[in-house]
Amino acid sequence: MFRVKVVVTGPFRSGKTTFIKLATSGQSIHIGHKGITVGLDFGTIKYDGMTVHLFGTPGLNRFSVIRDIVAKGARGFILVLDSTNPNSILEGREILKEILKLNGNIPCVILANKQDLPNAIPIEKIKSLFANFPVIPGILTKGIGIKESLALLLSQINKIKTMILNQA
Repeated sequence: MFRVKVVVTGPFRSGKTTFIKLATSGQSIHIGHKGITVGLDFGTIKYDGMTVHLFGTPGLNRFSVIRDIVAKGARGFILVLDSTNPNSILEGREILKEILKLNGNIPCVILANKQDLPNAIPIEKIKSLFANFPVIPGILTKGIGIKESLALLLSQINKIKTMILNQA
């Protein structure tokens, strides 16, 4: 069975822990203090013949060194953004650059969370800011966007795996 490391990252309070908790049906580990991730979140799912290990990073900048350690060696990542917070979008762009610098050009899907709230930045605006990456609208408190973003990311990873195997 093919095993894949996927990193779920993003700014503080964007929904990373909720993503992993719901994706794994509550079967995840959270290393945090007073509701704030200070270590990581971890869970495993099965998808299309793959074992997918989901690693969630802390969102606070003071824990960025942990984000770099957790992200190293990932096959792909999901960048979770708080659509109601313009600073989250800007910080997400910086995190995206850091992860790509660390891991090279690996697949990435942007999940624009909190799209149900009245002050959410429209999804089209977010798509324009992340033009080279697919953007999925999400409402993580209702589980919306999890399956779609994982399916899209894992299909991208599967294409790369197939290309590598065909070259061997």
